[in-house]
Amino acid sequence: FGEPAAATLGGTAGTIVGTTTSSTLKLLVPEGTGVNKGVTVDISTQIGTSAQAFSYTAPTVSAITPAHGGTSGGFTVTVRGSNFGNAQAVADGLVNVTIGPAACSGVTSATPHSAIECIAPEGAGTAYKVQVTVDAQVSPSLTQAFSYDNPLLTAVSPRFGATIGGTTLTLRGDNFGAAANTRSINLGDTSCALIGYTSHTQITCVTPPGVGIIHKVNILVSGLDSSATSTSSILRFSYLPPEVVS
Repeated sequence: FGEPAAATLGGTAGTIVGTTTSSTLKLLVPEGTGVNKGVTVDISTQIGTSAQAFSYTAPTVSAITPAHGGTSGGFTVTVRGSNFGNAQAVADGLVNVTIGPAACSGVTSATPHSAIECIAPEGAGTAYKVQVTVDAQVSPSLTQAFSYDNPLLTAVSPRFGATIGGTTLTLRGDNFGAAANTRSINLGDTSCALIGYTSHTQITCVTPPGVGIIHKVNILVSGLDSSATSTSSILRFSYLPPEVVS
């Protein structure tokens, strides 16, 4: 090789740390991402290209914090692992994060190569996998890594209705999921037909015919229910007592 003036790997300059023979040199690999990166050597303005390409190791994911959050998303999560690339790779849009089927937004580099931050998407459900893609290389899944919080019911209005059914209930709270998520509402053991979705904090349903008092209202969203988080006695629905008119 003589005295090479410069060497690059995938277009990025590397540091030549020595030659071992006339046909071999040592190159300190620069920061980078991706696969099949060509190696070029410049000797006295003569440029040679290696017939063999170099690939960086694919990313791996070891943790996500926090591991749960509200269904409306919009909060920052930190994903840790290895081979995430540097801040420039993130800025160039080469790094992406998915939680289950949905992509995080606003990916930024927290610690080059080992930690990234992003904004969690809205969703519902539990035990979602987390994956990171860096320059088209996809990490193995970190399984059962993230869950959305259970629905929280804070208000039922009205709390009384006719035994014939047909009363429109407005339910307020949090973590009711996105519009596309599956949900159902129960009054005790019977279903209250969902008729409206306003947001992650409000939905409406129509009561079925029934009798009795203090029926617990329970919301189920993508397999998670409000029974554990909504225990107040005011979160109940009662049918009106019989009325004798003559």
